[in-house]
Amino acid sequence: MIRRVSLRVTLSALIVTLAAGLMAGCGKKEEPKQPAAPPAAQAPMPMDGTHLSVPPKQEQQLVVPDAVRGKWSGAKLVVEDREKKAAKEFEVKLNADFQIPGSNLVVKVGDFLPNFVMNGPVLTSLDNQTGNPALKVTIVEGDKELFSGWLFSKYPQIHPFEHPKFGVTLKEGVPGKG
Repeated sequence: MIRRVSLRVTLSALIVTLAAGLMAGCGKKEEPKQPAAPPAAQAPMPMDGTHLSVPPKQEQQLVVPDAVRGKWSGAKLVVEDREKKAAKEFEVKLNADFQIPGSNLVVKVGDFLPNFVMNGPVLTSLDNQTGNPALKVTIVEGDKELFSGWLFSKYPQIHPFEHPKFGVTLKEGVPGKG
């Protein structure tokens, strides 16, 4: 007899628990959660030879403001010889070639922007203050271009020139005379 009562109590408790759960779920019905879409960078590429829509790459445009033009005559580069574990500073003229001594590397020096900013495809200088100095260079070895880009004095690790023997970094701009 005690066993029957115990069984009835257990069954009753189970029924009450189930009923309470069902009644709680009868209110607002939740939509099943959908898995989050993968980020665009990880989205799978179509297998049918078509491509996902990617905006066309805009060609960069260099704009040297009037407040900067002619105010800088050159730049100071630091050339590191990694084999000799030595570094030497060189003053180079803007828009001229500079051959790294003891090598066949030529640095084609371009424009200097004292406060480099990038606004979409436009590369320019915010003003003539040295807030973010940058120098456009192309480095060639013989007829092979090894590097074309900007050297940043405050952030030399951004897009650095990679070479097994030599390192080239921008120290600072050289103001023009006058």
